[in-house]
Amino acid sequence: MPHVVLIETSGNQQYIFETNKLRENIGASELTWSVGKWVLDAVEKQDGPFKVGNSPKEVRDSLLNPELNPRIEDGKSPVEVIIATSGKALLLVKDQKTGQEIIHHVTMRALEDAPGLDVRGVIERGFTFDTDSVHDAIGRAHQLFEAERSRRVGVEGRFLRLPVVAACATSGFPANMVDEPDSDGTRKPRSHVSLKKRDASEQGVERMRVGVVDDYDDPRILRSIKQLEDFDLGHGRPEWLAVIHADGNGLGTIFLDFEKVSKTQGQSRAYVDALRSFSIAIEECTVRAFREALKSINLKDLEQGDELKRKTGSATSITFLPVVPIVLGGDDLTIICDGRFALKLTAAYLSEFEKATGDPKGPQNGIVAQIARNVSPDHPRLAACAGVAIVKPHFPFSNAYKLAENLTKSAKVVKKRFKSQAGVIPCSAIDVHVLYDSSGADLERIRSKLELDDGQVQLTARPFVVTNLEPINDADEAAMKWAKRRHWSELLRRTKLILAQDDAANGNEGRRKLPNSMLHDLRESLFLGKEEAMARLKLYIERYGKLGLKEWAEDGEHPLFWSEEDQDVGTNGIKETRFFTTFLDAMDLAEFVKHGELK
Repeated sequence: MPHVVLIETSGNQQYIFETNKLRENIGASELTWSVGKWVLDAVEKQDGPFKVGNSPKEVRDSLLNPELNPRIEDGKSPVEVIIATSGKALLLVKDQKTGQEIIHHVTMRALEDAPGLDVRGVIERGFTFDTDSVHDAIGRAHQLFEAERSRRVGVEGRFLRLPVVAACATSGFPANMVDEPDSDGTRKPRSHVSLKKRDASEQGVERMRVGVVDDYDDPRILRSIKQLEDFDLGHGRPEWLAVIHADGNGLGTIFLDFEKVSKTQGQSRAYVDALRSFSIAIEECTVRAFREALKSINLKDLEQGDELKRKTGSATSITFLPVVPIVLGGDDLTIICDGRFALKLTAAYLSEFEKATGDPKGPQNGIVAQIARNVSPDHPRLAACAGVAIVKPHFPFSNAYKLAENLTKSAKVVKKRFKSQAGVIPCSAIDVHVLYDSSGADLERIRSKLELDDGQVQLTARPFVVTNLEPINDADEAAMKWAKRRHWSELLRRTKLILAQDDAANGNEGRRKLPNSMLHDLRESLFLGKEEAMARLKLYIERYGKLGLKEWAEDGEHPLFWSEEDQDVGTNGIKETRFFTTFLDAMDLAEFVKHGELK
């Protein structure tokens, strides 16, 4: 009787982003990814033909090779690997003893090589392969895992402070030793947790690079820890940095209902093969989308706009993309990059993700598109949402990541707002915030300052929809109107109005058509109320209307603002009307979309 074995990490975000050292963030991500490889190492020690690959692609190929990963029911191996990815593995084992040996190997390896990482494993009670549901067995394994996790002490219990010891300079855990001299020449106490993360960072950079370039060699890709240190320590660092976090929409629901959406009810073998192929294909789509999005960045554009070069007169060329992938696995993507092209890169990634997941000839024979078609027949693709936190270089990275994560959750409002009578339409969106001060990164507090009249007037219309709306003809009328007013192309159009310059024929080449003083006066008027802002706009239109300002008028009736009816009924039993504007959005983001987007 086979059993399902589930091995999974917990608290990944805390483990990866608990420090502000980019080297440690990358090392922690690498160690989290390594859990899947440690599982395969443990499987290889069993009496089976499995061989572990060295790169992510080799690992995926091994899982898909029936000679190396034979079917459990054939009896050629005591283990069949269903999934082995970053921080998670699902296995079928012939007996509980085999499962215990694998869990023991992985958890001991984690204690030695990744202290501070919470790794646990459970073994489901067993099922009959031919007659029982593998989907139900996997569900029982997840329930058992949650129950066991709630009864166990967290990783903090491993690092007691008696006797009293010095604290690590970066992690807060008890220090184990004084590290080698840092970049400033000082020696600092480091915990075992931080040291292991630092040791894994070089390997993490290489894995990300190999995973991105795949079969071709792109010299622009970050390829050494030295380049990482230059980017981390500020040698030529841009004025703004961006933390981008993105993940897929609705993947959790698909996995919960996978037996239904894959149409494999009562077919254990077909279910296992489909689950493996789908999981691998999702990761391949994510990597493909990121790789294609990188092609949208022109190094010459960055050189021409490099503030450091203008100040120092340096003529050194930019030889690698200032992009550091930290998490790249499954449907998750977290990167840090030059803030100047963060929005362009994010929009390109979301578009490429939709394209990759909707390709019937995509990874693993287009299984993602097949599953998506079963979920939404009229829209056979998946979508994703992203949060972009644009901050100053010395802003705490862990706080910037939390802001990006909350912005991603905010962007997922599209799942509720953009739909048809038949259900949700896959739709990708970006939410973004530029943090001009260091007072805090609480998104709820930030957005509350952009509301007037008890929320009736909203000074921002974020998130922005990236999905191409032209082919979509089954959306609700209100949903389509909502999305069109917040579409990425509409933001770019309005930003172009702000950045438009006079031509040489007028003798004012390089000077903006709309004066900054006027734009900032309008910006300030927004905080004085809707009526005041509209009154000032009407005055300025008389003078600057022909230069593009007239195009800001919404509906003709409400210059600068438009009105929308709430989806939900208020406490008084009536749907309230709210007013929105994109003027503040365009003003705040103009400097971050002009590099390449508006040319």
